[in-house]
Amino acid sequence: MLEVLPLLAKALVATAAFAGLRHGELRGLHWTDYTGNRLSIRRSMWNSVVNPPKTRASCNAVPVIGQLAEILEEYRKSVGGSESRMLFQGRGGLPINLDAYTRRVVLSALKKIGIPWYGWHAFRRGLAANLYALGAQDKIVQRILRHSRPHVTRDCYIKVFDHTVLQAMQKLEAALGRADRDLYQLRLEFAQT
Repeated sequence: MLEVLPLLAKALVATAAFAGLRHGELRGLHWTDYTGNRLSIRRSMWNSVVNPPKTRASCNAVPVIGQLAEILEEYRKSVGGSESRMLFQGRGGLPINLDAYTRRVVLSALKKIGIPWYGWHAFRRGLAANLYALGAQDKIVQRILRHSRPHVTRDCYIKVFDHTVLQAMQKLEAALGRADRDLYQLRLEFAQT
């Protein structure tokens, strides 16, 4: 997907997908918030109103993985990233209008390659599900998404992929097989109903 997007769209999508930022947090980023290895979330912008982040937990910094850093550095070079400017600017130096830009640029690029658009928030949910599938504990995923309550992350963001369920059952099968071979008993406990 990233390969077909122009550089600004690529930087926006990569930031949403690899850092899990909210719509307003993407719009509120300044170059001073980016250090090369983390993004500090200091503001959220909705329409033309600048607000503090959604919760106290939302103010935490987000680690920047190498793939995102590479894209952001390429983007910074293309715009001459002045430290005092918004990271994602629209016409006239104003913060980008994500809805208009999505309709004008992102949707047309995705349509050409047959990828459906699920909205900016889908990247946040996708990050949560992928981190969990890779073995990150739900508390770690909560910290990366900067939720103030762990149940929000667990109940609303972490989705368990079918292949993850299959892998868990294969691990159980392997553990039971080892237990039989080694003449040890694997103790299974079942909740009483």
